[in-house]
Amino acid sequence: MRQRRIAVPLAALAALGLCGLAEAAPARRRPTFGKTERGPGAASGFKLEGPPKLVSLFGDTTSFTHDVDHYLALYESMQRVRDDFSRAVQTAIAELAAHQAAAGPAGTRTCPLERVALPYALSFHLGEDFRRSSGELGRVHAAIRDLDQLGETAGLTPDYRWKVRRVLTLHKNVAIDWREMQAFFQEHLGKELAFFGCAPEALMARGEAAGAAALAKAAERPAPTLQPPTTAKTVAAAKKAKAEPPPPVAATVTFTVDNTSCPGALAVFLDGQPLGQVSSSERGAFAALVGPHDLCLIPDGSPQRCGDLGTVRRTYLHQGWAIQMRCN
Repeated sequence: MRQRRIAVPLAALAALGLCGLAEAAPARRRPTFGKTERGPGAASGFKLEGPPKLVSLFGDTTSFTHDVDHYLALYESMQRVRDDFSRAVQTAIAELAAHQAAAGPAGTRTCPLERVALPYALSFHLGEDFRRSSGELGRVHAAIRDLDQLGETAGLTPDYRWKVRRVLTLHKNVAIDWREMQAFFQEHLGKELAFFGCAPEALMARGEAAGAAALAKAAERPAPTLQPPTTAKTVAAAKKAKAEPPPPVAATVTFTVDNTSCPGALAVFLDGQPLGQVSSSERGAFAALVGPHDLCLIPDGSPQRCGDLGTVRRTYLHQGWAIQMRCN
């Protein structure tokens, strides 16, 4: 019998061949860390596939505005921590002054441990909170600065463009605030405590012994004044202190505004009241009462007014306090 030849397309043969191979090949199990469960030698390796995703390397407008809001909220929170820190340190200094006044001129210098421990420990913990938050603030600021340098600010709404400029301006003050807090805690308060013979370790141990709840309550209001137990000796000392006038306290200090690196004059306001003006490339000395004040420095020709956002700095003025202006 004559055989009939059937023409089969090459593509069909290839498909049949592939299907045959697929059916003949044994089913492999899923690989585990590069090896099949039957043994080594899984030549296929991992098969990594998934749905396609769009990855934005620089974020988008939503993430940008989120970073800006996060920065401003964290900055305001840090300013409240700074205010609480200032109140705690001032309370510790006031307790030392009250202790010295109660002892009288002939009294011996002893450390009022019970009166100073709580505000001292509180100021330390608030300073640590400020330091930790400044690290997070720096990371967010770096992201905002990079996006601004790439021109992403132009895609924001006008209010957020203004907020970005405010972030870039405010961040210069964070390092200054931290240096002031360090100097206030270590130099000013530290020297006062050393004068009375107070050991920082003992103050921290006694202040933290009150517990986290007491420190949290003290953070919500000015640190409480801890009164020592009343004894016959303390009653006699109190009567003597009432009979004798308290020692005079230097209430007026001199502080300096350094304007040597700036080409224009500088108007100086303290607590909203004008104190004077510092000429270009000069230093100016001003007198004020010791204690917390709102300082405002306005360059000549600036459209800003004292009290505008970012113009007022709260600080504690003491003898020798100085501030230096930096101009390009």
